[in-house]
Amino acid sequence: MTTRNWQRVVFSVWQVLLTALVLSGCDIAGGGKSYEAKSPFTVRATDLGFGRRHGAMPMYWLDNDRVLVPGYAPQKPDDKATQDAKQYGPLGLYILDTRNLSYVRHADLSDYYSLCYNQGFITYTNQTDEQAGNRIQNEGPFGQEQALSVNAEHNYGGEGQAYYAACPKVDREKLLRPEHRGQRVSALFLRETDGYIYIATQRSPDEWMVDRHNQDDPVKYYRTGQAEPIELPILAKETWRRLSYSEYAGKYLLIPRTWEGRDIRDSEVSWPRNLPYKVYLLDPAGNVESIDIPYGTWRPEMAFLTRKGLFWVSSSAPSTNSKQAGGWLLQNGKPVKLFEHLPEGVGVSPDGCKIVYAVNDYNRDTVEFVHLIDLCK
Repeated sequence: MTTRNWQRVVFSVWQVLLTALVLSGCDIAGGGKSYEAKSPFTVRATDLGFGRRHGAMPMYWLDNDRVLVPGYAPQKPDDKATQDAKQYGPLGLYILDTRNLSYVRHADLSDYYSLCYNQGFITYTNQTDEQAGNRIQNEGPFGQEQALSVNAEHNYGGEGQAYYAACPKVDREKLLRPEHRGQRVSALFLRETDGYIYIATQRSPDEWMVDRHNQDDPVKYYRTGQAEPIELPILAKETWRRLSYSEYAGKYLLIPRTWEGRDIRDSEVSWPRNLPYKVYLLDPAGNVESIDIPYGTWRPEMAFLTRKGLFWVSSSAPSTNSKQAGGWLLQNGKPVKLFEHLPEGVGVSPDGCKIVYAVNDYNRDTVEFVHLIDLCK
């Protein structure tokens, strides 16, 4: 065989291998390893489109089978000429039954909606008067919510609290200790029966909540009904609002926003290369443990405990390749990829068995459908 023919054979083999890699949907991870994009668990797709608002959002569960989904349901076109085309109705709040993937419409939602559900209490925006700039908010026990007066004041902790389901009816001044009331306090509010995590107090309007003067201070856990706080092995600069709670494990999950050894004002990357990411676990008694995630393109943005291990999502997509983003499950210390693309909505059932999610693949012609993975089957 001539040298030229041998080169052609080698080139053809590389073409075949490269094509197979692309078709298999493999991701090349930060450490050079490949992780199959195909989930090791059965993935079931619904025809319910997710109504995203911005970034990754929590999906709230009513129980272990039913989940709240802001989204769009398919409708039969009125025009006979477009009967074969699938169209979708207006944005609404749906109750998805994960046992048979059926759903019912619970309420209307505005295009720029707010939504939060916590322990039977719900709040959401279902109408917006664009001309007057008014938003009509509904709040109350689920199924009995009522419309509030236009632009009424709400005390449910602000936008960031949506990352933990404690956003409705959190009266900061009532829950804060006397020494923190009336001040600009940065805190993570847990369930009312548990209390809150104190991070920092803004000393003046011109200063940051967490700055160089207090970035290395440990945060304190103020438990409901207890006089003295517990000092946690978590630094002020590590904490942010990405907090979730595992019903079955009885623990809170907190994702550090930066590496503990970094100066908060450094312009360099917030996490050193090849250093494992960390997720803190906190129980109501104040005990803290951590789980390490290997360094890679999958830096966690939201995390949940499941019966099969730690589950997290990441929107990190180097080289504008959204297939490198997605959701992972940590098994035997290794990330196992469950799905691809930028996460739009995600949630884990209270019993830690089911994952619901919707992703965005940057295709204008694609609807971000809600998917289900049952880890316990």
